Amino acid sequence: MTQTHLPVSSLTRIIKEKISEINPKEKPKLSSGFKESLVQISNLFIHYITTFAHEKTVYDGRTIISQKDIIFALKELGFEEFEQEILSTIELQKNMKKKKKKQITISNENENENQNQNQNENENQNQNENQNQNQNENQNQNQNENENQNQNQNQNQNQNQNQNDKEIDKEIDKEIDKEIDIEIENEIQIKRKRKTKKKEKEKEKEKEKETQKNTILAYFSHQKRK
Repeated sequence: MTQTHLPVSSLTRIIKEKISEINPKEKPKLSSGFKESLVQISNLFIHYITTFAHEKTVYDGRTIISQKDIIFALKELGFEEFEQEILSTIELQKNMKKKKKKQITISNENENENQNQNQNENENQNQNENQNQNQNENQNQNQNENENQNQNQNQNQNQNQNQNDKEIDKEIDKEIDKEIDIEIENEIQIKRKRKTKKKEKEKEKEKEKETQKNTILAYFSHQKRK
């Protein structure tokens, strides 16, 4: 069985961003051995969570692993802190896809309207041509041949258009997924920065409390000596 690995470039970028959050001035360089170990650890973690979620699925008599099974596995294995972030990411992804699909639907509707208008214009033009054909038999024959050629061309164009539409849909889906991934990653980074700032503020408060405590203790100690 072929083993699938997570992309090294994505994992490396995440690690560098996390280090930059802790120390913005530092520009870390990661060795190839570190990157390889990082990929192996990430694969093991995913395998660990997936295995536990699969056991829950089998226990419930189901065959498909759902997002609820993954969240259940994380909580049971002591990673409940990721639950809210995962749910927020899933909700963000759903909203993004709905928005993109709606935009694509509106665009397709406008294209269909334009196509219908063109078809009506073509039909009217064909009617006028048919009336003119009655004036001369030779003209009728030539006109019929031209119409047949046009129909064949239209059929070929329609086939090509259908193929192009499929390819465009695939490209649109890829672009949507890329945009969603970027926005999700940005949202996650914002949340991480907020958590880091919050922790730094808490540490500063603790240091202030400790300093005040030491000052008071020193004061009383000095008083006792007097």
